[in-house]
Amino acid sequence: MRDRYEDRYYQTHAGQVFEPPAWLSNDDLEDFLLAAIEASSGEEEALTIIDEYFVGGDTFESEPQHRQVLLWLLSLLWPHLADLLGCPPAV
Repeated sequence: MRDRYEDRYYQTHAGQVFEPPAWLSNDDLEDFLLAAIEASSGEEEALTIIDEYFVGGDTFESEPQHRQVLLWLLSLLWPHLADLLGCPPAV
């Protein structure tokens, strides 16, 4: 099988945006992120970034942006799962 997105595992730029599918709820995204956090070991930098997002005094972004951030945070710990959930649409 030929992968149309051969470079999908290489971040194109620092602001890479993941688009979570509509069928995946915010609760599901948060559950995946929590499971990734619980399973993580040695990813101190990623955990620090996640902590900063949730501990910050600011309110969360709008729902679409919050969903994108959740998927991006998930990508810090489980990049392949995040890529599968937010992969570019097949052309």
